[in-house]
Amino acid sequence: MQFKKFNKSIVKRIDKLRQEKGLSWIKLAYVSDVSKSALSEIKNGMAEARFSTLCKIAIGLNMSPKDFFNFDVDLSELDV
Repeated sequence: MQFKKFNKSIVKRIDKLRQEKGLSWIKLAYVSDVSKSALSEIKNGMAEARFSTLCKIAIGLNMSPKDFFNFDVDLSELDV
């Protein structure tokens, strides 16, 4: 996977926001209208999330995609 480390950053972001909202992974799947299996695959690094899926997750977290993607990533650590 070319963007493996970036995906880990995305999962960390989702996990942090999920915890701040007091949601379990299962509840996040429900409010985001993303299947539990798809969310599990993303969480466990078995699949890369599509942009549309990340937007659904952002909306499920009650935030805009712009705010969801507003976090720092150390580009020197990415394997791109």
